[in-house]
Parts: sequence; structure tokens; C-alpha cells
Amino acid sequence: MLKKLGKYSHLSTKKANVELYPVIKLLLNNLDVDKAAKIAAFYDFSREELEFLVGERAKEIAEYIERHRLHRVEDETFLGLPTTDDVAERLEPGVTKEKEKREMDKRDQRRRKKGKDLTLDSFFS
Repeated sequence: MLKKLGKYSHLSTKKANVELYPVIKLLLNNLDVDKAAKIAAFYDFSREELEFLVGERAKEIAEYIERHRLHRVEDETFLGLPTTDDVAERLEPGVTKEKEKREMDKRDQRRRKKGKDLTLDSFFS
């Protein structure tokens, strides 16, 4: 759980434990279930991790996540990684842009689940 907090908040595990863990625990225990569920989904907490953090409230939060199909989205565009269109422009001879774009789109769709995409900005919107 601390690794997730650190990874998704760009902190070391130690800093996540000292600085972020108490805040997340407080928020999950005190916010409305919809906001708590968004935070839990953003950090990709399992049901067991939620039970550790919030006790009996974990069931309510987990059910809200499942009912609304909330899930974390890995948005790496800020890293400057190539997009589907960038890759399609550098194709080997004989491979069409459309074919490669379709393949990359299929991979992207398989990675995503149907439901609401959560990013950090969506916590309190």
C-alpha cells in the first residue's frame, strides 16, 4: 500500500508513510463515499488495503468503486512518450499507418476497463 502511495504520488515509500499515509487515511475515513472511492480507485487500493485503512467502511467504498466502475488511468503524456500517431509516422516499410494505429488502439483499449477514468484532478471535482 505504501508503495502505491509513493509511486502514484511521486514520493519515496518512507515519505509516503510519514507524510501521505496519515492524510489519505483521514480523507478516506471522513469524506463522502464518492470522494473517498475516487481516492481509493486512484491509488488502486484492494479491498484488503481499504479494510486496513478504514475498517468496516471499506465495504461501502469498494462497492461504490465497483458499482461506478472507477479505475486508475495511467496518463503518461506528460512524460513526452510517443503517441499512436508518432509511432505510426516511423513505421517500417510495408506497414501501413492505419494498421499500426489500429493495433496500438486495440492495446490501449485492452488496458482500459470500461468505467470512469480517474486522474489526480478528479478527486475533488
